Order: sequence, then structure tokens, then C-alpha cells
Amino acid sequence: MTVTITTSALQKKLVTLVDLKVALDISVSTYDTFLDSLIDRVSAHFDRHCRRTFARQIVTETFNGNGRTEIHMSHFPMVNLGALSLDAATIATTEYEIWDAAIASVFMENGWVENIPIAIGVTRLPLAQIGDNDYSLIYTSGFLLPSDNITAADSFTDCATNVAAGTFTRTSGKWPLLVDGDKITFGGFTASGLNTDYTVASRTDLVITVDETLTDTEAAGQTVTLICQTLPEDIEEGAIEAINTRFAGRNRDRALKSERIGDFQSTYGAAGLLTDYVTGILSPYKVIF
Repeated sequence: MTVTITTSALQKKLVTLVDLKVALDISVSTYDTFLDSLIDRVSAHFDRHCRRTFARQIVTETFNGNGRTEIHMSHFPMVNLGALSLDAATIATTEYEIWDAAIASVFMENGWVENIPIAIGVTRLPLAQIGDNDYSLIYTSGFLLPSDNITAADSFTDCATNVAAGTFTRTSGKWPLLVDGDKITFGGFTASGLNTDYTVASRTDLVITVDETLTDTEAAGQTVTLICQTLPEDIEEGAIEAINTRFAGRNRDRALKSERIGDFQSTYGAAGLLTDYVTGILSPYKVIF
């Protein structure tokens, strides 16, 4: 099995600086650079600890069949299936489907052909060698993060709409890695009817097409916002807690286990380790195989 990141996550921050400062009740900008670096480090730590990538990305995975109708991909949750091929021959999209997105289970009614010997020197696919990666599947996995939202803090003004096409178009930058079926909420348009919830039909870097009928056409110039987060809120909470622990101890010797001042004594956890509270939050999301 081999995995290639076809389209990397636009960003991997599990909490935004704005939301973090609100949660920590920090109103000054003195610590912004340090806090932003902590967001990056804690987000990367969560990925390593859980042995997964939380941020949404598009991957190409090559693998052998298992002889059954269900097979599991290595990245999850799986939110969209792209092209599937066997020995470079494309398989029709009607032949396979996501069975269980949470565990990246893909179903194929005709079964995933397995290269196994059925007698000495005889295989089910005689031109293939045992261990060959015959299947190649492109799919989208992971969550849309709080940093994928476009809020008042990072809104933009280059989005135009087209009623007939049902599209929202950027003239620069990129939309988050939205897929068919994602729920999104727009705000900031002059026509208030456009500021509502939509279901994504398709997405390119610059164009989002939605299933709903748009109420008006507007040229670029409005201060547009977009809410699209799918990351579970407890992961975001865990990131805030981990960052707060590190931030609160920023001036303490990390090797210090405890200290006493008069009758007051403090005992600190092991340097660099997540607290029990945070590891408890991450436990259901940790890959154990």
C-alpha cells in the first residue's frame, strides 16, 4: 500500500487565533506570534498522537484487494470518492461507494479482487505478482477546520454570485476543500436572501456550486463570510486546553516537577506530555492499528 497526498490541506490549525484569545480571555496582541506558533505545534502534536491527519485533504491510495466486498482505506473520515482504477483501467463509479465514512470503508458489490495463490505457481490474476498494488483510489478525507471558516476577522470582497448557475465565484484565493453534500453558511451579501445555508454540489478552487436556488446575482464587493467547519468541537476544545497549559507555563522551567513557597506547593505534570483531560478527549479519535 502506498499513499500520496494529491491535494494537501490548506491549513492544519485546529483552532484560530481569534477563538483561542477569546477562550483564554486575552485582549492584547503581545502574545499573538507565540500563540500562533503554539497553535501550529499543538495541532501537529494532535496529528502525531492520534496517528492521523485531522485536516481535510485529497489522497491517492494504491492497495491490494482483500477478496471481500468491503475494504478500508488508511485516511478517515472519508467524505468523498474520486476515480478508482484496477491495473490502470478505470472502474465505473456505480461499482463502488462509501459504506462507512467514519472508518473509511468502501463497498464494491463485485468484490475487491485479491492476488492470492490458489495452487503452487497459479494465481487468480496470473499476470500480477503477489503484493502488487493493483487498485488506485482517489478520495477526500478529514475535517474542515475552524481555520477553514471565513469569518469577520478574515473576510474578503472578491466573491460574485450567479443565479442561473447557482454559483459563488472567487476572483482570487481558494475555497476550502468542500465536497458534494457539505453544509455551508454564507454571510455578508447585500441581498439578505443570499445569507443563508446551502448544500454544496461541487467545488473548484474558485467556484462553489450549490444545490439551492440563489435569490439574487451580486457582483464582487461585499464583505463575505463563510462557515463550513466539520471538526468535532471537542477536538477544538482539547487544542485550546493544551495550548493554555503550555501558555500558562511559558515562564517555568519545563524540567521542574514541583516547587514550594512557604506553605504553598505546586506539582507539575511531565514536561511535554498532554494532560489526562486532553488525552481523554483525543482517545476516541486515536488510530490504534
